[in-house]
Amino acid sequence: MPKRKRVWYPGAVYHIMSRGNRRSKIFRDDSDYRVYLKILDKTCFDYKFQLYGYCLMPNHIHLQLETGETEIWEIMRRINRGYACFFNRRHNLVGHLFQGRYKSKLIQDPHYNLQVNRYIHLNPVKAGLVERPGDYPWSSYSLYLGYERSEIVNPDRVLQYFWPDNRQGSAWPAGSAGLAGEPGVPAAGEGEAESAGEIAAGEGPEDGRVDGALAPVPELTASSAGAGDGSRGMRNFSASADRSLANLKLARKAYQEYIESEPPADEAGIDEQIEKELV
Repeated sequence: MPKRKRVWYPGAVYHIMSRGNRRSKIFRDDSDYRVYLKILDKTCFDYKFQLYGYCLMPNHIHLQLETGETEIWEIMRRINRGYACFFNRRHNLVGHLFQGRYKSKLIQDPHYNLQVNRYIHLNPVKAGLVERPGDYPWSSYSLYLGYERSEIVNPDRVLQYFWPDNRQGSAWPAGSAGLAGEPGVPAAGEGEAESAGEIAAGEGPEDGRVDGALAPVPELTASSAGAGDGSRGMRNFSASADRSLANLKLARKAYQEYIESEPPADEAGIDEQIEKELV
């Protein structure tokens, strides 16, 4: 029976899962994890896709990504084939490393996009590997909180849902408790502001690279702050930078609360649904 062709179009967003053959381990030590991330990095560079998040579990992987002009099957063939060849060569093995084709689910709803992101980052917690998602070293969760940087992961595509000024009708994920702008969550300027100097200290990206359905995160550029007005322009730029950093801090905090809090009652059973929809 021929394989069913997966739905694809430029800009398609997917939840991807690949499991080890017979549920065996596909990572045996830290070196294996690092090589997989290098292959992911190289494939992302070559095929120009947006990686929203990842989690590398001992016997399977989860990816959340948006394709560019390259079909999803070609992206996953490069990643899985490249890593399988490395793994078998390094550990003196032969045969299939992965169990059949990768599984995927096309994501077409902003709320579901956020739910998948939470599911991926909570995988190590639900498997009993760690108590909190930030304790697991082989996921993108710490990047979302600003503790690490990455050339390939773009957390802004999900953090934009929590940006205080980015609530635009149905694009805002309904039923999500604790999001920025909701009652009890401070708006920009009400919380503790970060200084522009903290960018240099590595506590946040210089700008938000968001071009999705929601309004973009303001870029911290001198031109947007009136740099041509001399000292007044520089003061405006500094104030704009502080406001954007304050918003980013609020977005990260609201995101963390969303991930680590109990899900809303209307999302009961969502994890089981996500798992069943991977085909």
